[in-house]
Amino acid sequence: MNCISAILLTADKVCDYIPGISTLTNSTNLFLRYMVAATTRRRIVVNKHYYNYLQNKPVLRCAGLLVPIIGNIIIAFIDLGIAIAGFVVSSHEKYMLALVSLNAAALQYASYQLKNDRNFIIKAIYSNPLALEYVKAEFKVDKELILIAVQQNSKAILFASSHLQNNSVFIIDVMKKNGLALQYVKEAFKADKNVVCTAIFQNSAALQFASKELRSNYGLVFIACRKYAPALQWASSELKNRRSFIRKIIRRNGLALKYVEKEFRSDSAIVLSA
Repeated sequence: MNCISAILLTADKVCDYIPGISTLTNSTNLFLRYMVAATTRRRIVVNKHYYNYLQNKPVLRCAGLLVPIIGNIIIAFIDLGIAIAGFVVSSHEKYMLALVSLNAAALQYASYQLKNDRNFIIKAIYSNPLALEYVKAEFKVDKELILIAVQQNSKAILFASSHLQNNSVFIIDVMKKNGLALQYVKEAFKADKNVVCTAIFQNSAALQFASKELRSNYGLVFIACRKYAPALQWASSELKNRRSFIRKIIRRNGLALKYVEKEFRSDSAIVLSA
């Protein structure tokens, strides 16, 4: 928004509370809205912040302000009521938590006091872990808060500070809480055997997010498949076609037979191992 548009918008808002002047400004608003905007090419109008403001200003508000004093008083009370309601909601913990549970973005409209209250932030994250995106920078480096969020929603790791997202020790702590967070970590960690192993121990389905090289790792794939048969589908082609490996997997988890290559399903020795 340029300087002139900003001045016009501010002046118009102030004038709404001044009897007489508000009649003049709102008469002008209505004229500009319906006459000038209608006759000016749209591509010019939409680029003008002031004209966009006029287009969005309620017609009833403009009409009411055409009546001096009475109109000003009514509009003043309405604006005051809206402001108080907004302050009450933004400052009321219960209301804000309800809003955050529905939409994480609501957290950014909480009062200054609530946004700086760590206990409230913890409750907000429990209510909606993705609210972590809208917390202050100081909370994005708070390991406890990050772990609470990630435990509920693996995607929350994306909203941790850059420092924590690049900290291998912390990333392992994250994997202990939610192995599926492996999907959202840096590529280097997806190729880190310690990180991937920790993720798989927490949730075998994390194997699908490991690097191609680690999905060829005999030990890691075996750990994943013995607890969760569908993990076999994410193993490398080399392992899925290795008969000795498949037979060993089937012995530990017969349900994996559903995910072996077709040729092994007709292999009596493998089938009997299930």
